[in-house]
Amino acid sequence: MKEVFIVISTAFCCAIGMCCAYSQSHFFDVQTLNTEHGLPFNNIFQIKQDHKGYIWTSTLGNISRYDGDKFKTYTYSDLNIAQNGA
Repeated sequence: MKEVFIVISTAFCCAIGMCCAYSQSHFFDVQTLNTEHGLPFNNIFQIKQDHKGYIWTSTLGNISRYDGDKFKTYTYSDLNIAQNGA
């Protein structure tokens, strides 16, 4: 009976160990991006991702598209959008 308990305990510990080892392989790649990387301002009001995978950010008077490598910034005048005087 003691041997059966040891075998079951060992199998359970191996299963838990494999689950923990597998789950630790899924880390997020977190990057801090700022004006040194091409963002027009460090303060971001909103972040969205589109269906193509681009990350869009809205900053003061600009929107920027990040492709995973660099930012492309559009101003209100680029987009023909009237600025609100508020």
